[in-house]
Amino acid sequence: MLASLKPLIKGFLAFRNDLSGNIGMIFAFALLPAIGLIGLADDFATGIMAKRRLDAAADAAVLHAVSKSSNPNLDQTTQDAGRASFDAQLGNASNITVVSVSLTSGYVDGNLQVTLKYRATVPTNFGSLFQVPTLFLSGSAVAVAPIPAYANFYLLLDNSPSMGIGATVDDITQLQSLTGGCAFACHEHTSSSGRITGDNTSDNYHIAKNNNVVTRIDVERIAAQHLFDSATANQQYPNQYNAAIYTFSDVLQTIATLSSNLSDVASQAQNIDLAYSYFDHRDTQTSYDTAFSYMSNIITQSGNGLTSSSPISYLFVVTDGVQDEPVGTGSGSNNKPDKWVSPSTQTSPPGTASPNLSNTLTGNFNSNSHRLISTFSSGSSIALSQCQSMKAQGIKIAILYTTYLPINNDNTYKSYVAPISSKIPTDLQGCASPNLFFTVTPSQGIDDAMKAMFKAATSGLPRLTQ
Repeated sequence: MLASLKPLIKGFLAFRNDLSGNIGMIFAFALLPAIGLIGLADDFATGIMAKRRLDAAADAAVLHAVSKSSNPNLDQTTQDAGRASFDAQLGNASNITVVSVSLTSGYVDGNLQVTLKYRATVPTNFGSLFQVPTLFLSGSAVAVAPIPAYANFYLLLDNSPSMGIGATVDDITQLQSLTGGCAFACHEHTSSSGRITGDNTSDNYHIAKNNNVVTRIDVERIAAQHLFDSATANQQYPNQYNAAIYTFSDVLQTIATLSSNLSDVASQAQNIDLAYSYFDHRDTQTSYDTAFSYMSNIITQSGNGLTSSSPISYLFVVTDGVQDEPVGTGSGSNNKPDKWVSPSTQTSPPGTASPNLSNTLTGNFNSNSHRLISTFSSGSSIALSQCQSMKAQGIKIAILYTTYLPINNDNTYKSYVAPISSKIPTDLQGCASPNLFFTVTPSQGIDDAMKAMFKAATSGLPRLTQ
C-alpha cells in the first residue's frame, strides 16, 4: 500500500515546490516598492539633516550681519560678510546645492532686524524611482539687535551741601574727628555786615580737602569725567553722543552746555563742586522742583536715535533723594545765586517753581526754621509732574540714588530724615524710566554705578527671533 502512495506523495511534493515558487514571486514583487519606500525614508532623513545644517548656517549669518551693520541698508560689504558667514558655517556639504541666499534689513521697534532667506536642493538616491530626483529646501532666519543710537546725555548732579558728606563710612568718621562731630564738609563764605566777602578757608570744606577726606561731591566729579571718557571710547560712529552737565541745589548751575566734544565736556567736569552754604545757615538748599522745572525747559524733546538730527534724550540724575526747601514764612522765594559764583552760570529758582512752599505740603515740617524736609515726591508735586511730563515726551530718565547715610548723632537727621528714609528710594524710582534706577552704597563706587547707567541705557546684544 505504501508503494501505491509513492506517486501521490511525489506529486504533493512537486505541488508544494510550485506553491513555494509562487510565494517567492509574490514576495519579490512586493519587495521592490518596500525597498523604494525605505530608500525614500533615507532620502527624507538626508533632507532633514541638510535642512538643519542650512538653518544653522542661516542663524550664524544673520547674527553676524546684524552685529556688523549700523544702518538698515546692509551695504554690499555687510551683505558679503553675511554670505561668507553662511558659507563658512555650511562648510563642505557636497550634497547640498545652494540656489539662492538673500539678506534684507530694516528698523523694527527701534531695533535693526536682519532677515536671511535661502533656497537649496539635495539629490535623492532612491527618489528617482518615483520621479523625485531632487529635494527642494527653503528656510529663513531673523536676528535683531539694538541700534547704536544717536543720543544726548544731560547729567544733573546734586551738589547741595548734603553731598559734602564723606564718601565712605571711614571718610565720615575721619571728618567728624576733624570737625568736632560734623559729618559734612560745608562750603562757606566769609561775611561782613551781612555781605559776602570771600571764601572761608577755615570751613569744613577746606578741612576735608587739606586732610584728604573724600566727599561725595569729589566722587561725583571724578565719575562724571570717567563717564564721558567711556562714552567717547564707545561711540560707534562720529558725533554719536552729545553731553551736557548741570548741578543743582536750590539753584541750577550750568557746568557744560550740550556738545559733541565729549573730551571737552569731561574736562569741564572738573568744575563740579559743592554749593556754598548760605552764610546765615538757613539750609533749605535742595530743590527738585527747581531742578526739574529748569531741565524740562532745557530738554524739550527726544527722537528715535536713528539719525543725528533725531537723538534720544537721556537725563542722568545723581542725588541722595532728600529735598530740603523753605515753607510758609521761610526765606526762599527771593533766593539769589551766590554772589561768590558767576551769575552767568547759575540760575535762581523760577517763579513757577519757587521753593517757597505752602504749609499744606506733606513731609517733615520744621516750624522753627520753616523747612520742609521730604522725599522726591512727598513734599511737592512739581518735580514729579515735570518728571512724568518729560517721560511722556520720550525722554528717558536714569537715576542713581546715592544712599542717604544715617547720622545717628545728628539731631536734624534723627528728627526729620530718619522718619522718611524708607521712602527715599521708592519715591526716586517713581521718577526713573523702567530699568534705569540704580542704588549705590558707601561700600560701592559711584564711578562704576554711573558707567552701569550708561551701559544700561545704550547697550544690548543681538538675538535670534526666528
